[in-house]
Amino acid sequence: MVSLQQVRSCDRVMENSQQYVTIQQPLKLDAKHYGYWKVSIKQAIQSDEMDAWFVVEEGWTAPVVMDAKGLEIPKSKKD
Repeated sequence: MVSLQQVRSCDRVMENSQQYVTIQQPLKLDAKHYGYWKVSIKQAIQSDEMDAWFVVEEGWTAPVVMDAKGLEIPKSKKD
């Protein structure tokens, strides 16, 4: 169960997503630590770039380009 103090702490952390998360010890992903882990990971991804967070929420699609015939083909990794 997450305490009210932990929720308030998480709210303060989420207010400024441009600050990086400082992790003093390994995060334990279990029911007891899930609330902290969830906020910490979300903040770390968002602080890097918001587009990265949109990929987490919406899913990633491979970039494509149009060939000479007008068909979409996967964009090469070097491009």
